[in-house]
Amino acid sequence: MTLSMPRIACPEEGHQSDTFHQPLADNGWEVSQDAMGWLGMWRPADECPPVWALAEHADWIGPTKLVCANDRVIQRVDFFLGRRRWSVPDTSLDFGADSLRVDLADELHQLAHDVLGRPKPPADWRPPPARSVAEWLEDAGHEVAMDRDGNLRLTLTRPGCDGQICATVQPGRCRFTMPLGQWQDLPDAAEAAMLCLIHQANARLRLVRLAWTIQGSRRRGEAQVDLTGLPWADPCPEPMLDFWRAMVEEAMAGLERALLWLGHELPLLALPEHGELAESLLVSLCEA
Repeated sequence: MTLSMPRIACPEEGHQSDTFHQPLADNGWEVSQDAMGWLGMWRPADECPPVWALAEHADWIGPTKLVCANDRVIQRVDFFLGRRRWSVPDTSLDFGADSLRVDLADELHQLAHDVLGRPKPPADWRPPPARSVAEWLEDAGHEVAMDRDGNLRLTLTRPGCDGQICATVQPGRCRFTMPLGQWQDLPDAAEAAMLCLIHQANARLRLVRLAWTIQGSRRRGEAQVDLTGLPWADPCPEPMLDFWRAMVEEAMAGLERALLWLGHELPLLALPEHGELAESLLVSLCEA
């Protein structure tokens, strides 16, 4: 069974450009590369309740997520390879560099088949040096603090709302995490409306996946970008170095979108005095 599912463009991304489909890979994966520079893969996932699908993300490694859309669940992975159209030769790359870029795409295909979406990282995997990741973030306009264990901390801001980001760059893990909130004894309507918003955002965001953890009466939401397991070498060939820079920059752009969409909405819906708002929002989302 294969699933053809057009990607929904985010409002911030603008109009979706042409998509170039490749032959279907083994085990049900469908692959496409688009003119925006994305390599995307998706396949049908085992059917599961929406909340369970989000809970899975708390432990998964790699840029894979489960998306609930159109009453179906798919497993989706996105890689950002750059802004150049793939169908046009890049004259700035010599033959060796261009070959390395093709090899990288092949390696990402295989990685999605064999590794991503599992709770354990690949054996002996090492991320880029934390200092390098910090430099890429700084080049993208983000001020970064780094501790001696390789954890990076930075803050995204929007009017009236901050997003505290912890980036863990250590052996066996490379992940950015932004808390969306923590609540206890949420009213049913509030939780249902919050989950609808989260699923809606999760289906539209690239690289970012949203997790919802349930522990008794406590609920915790967070936005994650996990780059664990992606290919890296030291010294790193230029095309692969460009790939990592681009992935980190797009990761932060995705977290900014998550903060923009959910930073105010979730805390607002959690307030007991906004019960009618949660119920009306839930009705409108279900009708849509």
